[in-house]
Amino acid sequence: MIYEVIGWLGALLLLIGFISALVLPHVTTKPWYLITNIFGAIGIIVNTYHAGAYPAAVFNMIWVTAAFIRLVIVLKPSQKT
Repeated sequence: MIYEVIGWLGALLLLIGFISALVLPHVTTKPWYLITNIFGAIGIIVNTYHAGAYPAAVFNMIWVTAAFIRLVIVLKPSQKT
């Protein structure tokens, strides 16, 4: 039961991020958007791994990695010379 709840919360977070990207300009460079993607995908990972859906779990691991890399880039202080 808990794995299903975590999966549904993850799906909700990903959906919030997706809809935000559709309606808000430049949202994909905002830290909250990337954090939403990271935690949403982690929720999906927990659910799919528990269910034995390993391809979906691996896909979401890649999603988390990509979002985390982008978050680091966004949060990195720019070096203006």
